[in-house]
Amino acid sequence: MGRINSENKLVTKKNDKEDEGGLLLGLLILMFLALMQFILFGLMTISYHRYLVRRYFSMGSEGSSVRRINDIKAVLKPFAAIMFGPTLILFLCMLPILLMDPIQPSVVVVILLVESPFIILWFWLSIIMFKWLAVAHFGVIVDSEKDRIVFKFDQESYDVMDYIKLRFIRDLPKMDEVRLSEIGRITRKHGADLYIHGSFGSRRITFTNKQKRDECIFAIQESGLTSAKVPVEFERT
Repeated sequence: MGRINSENKLVTKKNDKEDEGGLLLGLLILMFLALMQFILFGLMTISYHRYLVRRYFSMGSEGSSVRRINDIKAVLKPFAAIMFGPTLILFLCMLPILLMDPIQPSVVVVILLVESPFIILWFWLSIIMFKWLAVAHFGVIVDSEKDRIVFKFDQESYDVMDYIKLRFIRDLPKMDEVRLSEIGRITRKHGADLYIHGSFGSRRITFTNKQKRDECIFAIQESGLTSAKVPVEFERT
């Protein structure tokens, strides 16, 4: 009996090690898939960023009146959204397959069919989020030669239907453009956001710190195309 119990314990330990090895392998594969996701869609981010530069910053050479306010910390928000959005969806979709022991092709096909809506969601979100990353890195353009200021699309004016139509996600990689000569007023409150007002309505331009915000205000006034005064900053009460 003692010999049988010893053999059973050895078999149990062996199975436990195999399970741990299978789990480790599955996690490594998941990490590899996440890396491939960043490589695949990261190339799209670079391509989209170059497109934005060609479209809005082609005159941004030395001595040009085109100013770019690049807020590098702004990329943290879309990067976090990528990690907790597309990457998390990818992990959850692939985890049942990678933890299957042994892997059965017929079952894998069934799992992929069941998960197909989530795989489509992963692909759709990846395209949007990685383009949003390019927009966040691109920053704000103040172009006095073409009488325009270009910045990330402002979503403050959305109504209920816009949220139902998922515009708050679809519009993340979009840029907005306003004529500098139409800016009649600039306001700022406690924080790093800047508000411009004029015949176009009102727009919010977001920054991660006041230095970048004030740099944008200076660039707008330096353009000479608006009479908007330096706004007073109201402290939080």
